[in-house]
Amino acid sequence: MKNSLINKLLKQYVEDIQGVLTVLVYDRKDYSLLSYFNNTNLNEVHLNKHLSQINQYFDGIENEYGKQNDFLIIRELDNNKIVFCSTDSFSMIVTIAEKETSDIDLKVYSIHVAGEIERLSGIEVKESEGLELKTPSTIKIYSKVKKIKLLPKKLLMKVVVIGEYKAGKTSLINRFTEKSFSTDLNSTAKFNVIKKVLNIDDNIIMNLAIWDTGGLSSQISPTKEKIY
Repeated sequence: MKNSLINKLLKQYVEDIQGVLTVLVYDRKDYSLLSYFNNTNLNEVHLNKHLSQINQYFDGIENEYGKQNDFLIIRELDNNKIVFCSTDSFSMIVTIAEKETSDIDLKVYSIHVAGEIERLSGIEVKESEGLELKTPSTIKIYSKVKKIKLLPKKLLMKVVVIGEYKAGKTSLINRFTEKSFSTDLNSTAKFNVIKKVLNIDDNIIMNLAIWDTGGLSSQISPTKEKIY
């Protein structure tokens, strides 16, 4: 795991959400602390107090989610909230925030940051040089949209993935939908439609219909026009 990149990511997370005091990254194998970023609003005394309180939750998390990749838990403690979030079996982020901090912001950003940590763990050190880590505007917009009370519970989104022949469109889709990657894939003929259901939380379910199209050098351009 690239600590310099992780620190940049955690720093951006703390700066993006008002009320986040500190965010920590733990190894899920032994719950050792891998990295953390502490806001100046939380001094070392308070941080150490929260660290001891966080440790009390590890046994319960291991018993309930030991073999589960995805989970998000929010606990209120004293004047703060503690958020436990993981999107893989290797790491977990823990966010300490003020009690008034929006649950929606904490959920959306926690999931985003946890997913980024999983992605960064596979980047080679040389590839990481000069890599910018900025929160995507879609995450910021989505966090605001989720606060609208009239937002429907079930959303349908159609996504068409296009690109050059053998650019890696199918591999990208497989990584997103199945969390898998294969070096032995045949080129896509015509198109495939892959469905992905995202349970954002108890209130929102997003149904994605992802259209995987053949490369632009293939002979199906008339079909592409119909897809568009």
